[in-house]
Amino acid sequence: MEFRTKRLTLRPARESDLVAMHGILSDPRAMTYWSSLPHDRIEQTWDWLASMLAIPPSEGEDFVVELGGKLIGKAGLWRFPEIGFIFHPDYWGRGYAREALEFVLDRAFGVHQLPAVTADVDPVTRARSGYWRGSASRRPDGRSEPSRSAINGATASISNSMRRTGQSANRKGRRFPAGPPISLRATP
Repeated sequence: MEFRTKRLTLRPARESDLVAMHGILSDPRAMTYWSSLPHDRIEQTWDWLASMLAIPPSEGEDFVVELGGKLIGKAGLWRFPEIGFIFHPDYWGRGYAREALEFVLDRAFGVHQLPAVTADVDPVTRARSGYWRGSASRRPDGRSEPSRSAINGATASISNSMRRTGQSANRKGRRFPAGPPISLRATP
C-alpha cells in the first residue's frame, strides 16, 4: 500500500531498497543525529532493513519515503508508539521530513488511535534546539497540527516540531543518557 502527500510517496520497505538505504545509513552526515554509527558494511544495513520488513502491522508502521520515484529517506512508527525518521542529506532543508512526519502523525493519532508517540532525541540535537518539550495538538478536523518546524531535515528521531500544549515531555529516558525522549500526545 502506497500513500501520497503533496510531494512524497510513503510505502512499506522492500528488499530492493537495500542499496538506497545503505547510501543513507552509511553517510556520516545522515547518521550524525541517529542512534548508531554510520554503517560501514552493507550487511549492517541488511539487518536494519530486515528488522523494518519484519514489523508486524499490529506493532508498528514504518515507511520508506520517495520523491519522484527515488528513495530519499524513512519515516514512521518503528514500534508503536516510537516515531522516527532519517533522510539523505541531499534532501535536507526542503520540508520533506516535516511533510512525511505530518502524515505519520495523522496515522498514529487517527488510524492507529495511539494516545501518544515517543521519540529518542539525540543529545546534540537536544542541546542545539534547547529543552525538548512538546505535544501534538489536534485541529478541529482531527489532524495533528505542527507549528514551527524544528524538523530541520536532519536525521534524529524527531525534534520539537509539534506545538506545545502544556503537557511535559516523557521522563523515561532510554537510549541517550543525556536526555529523555520527547512524548507527543494528541489533545482534543
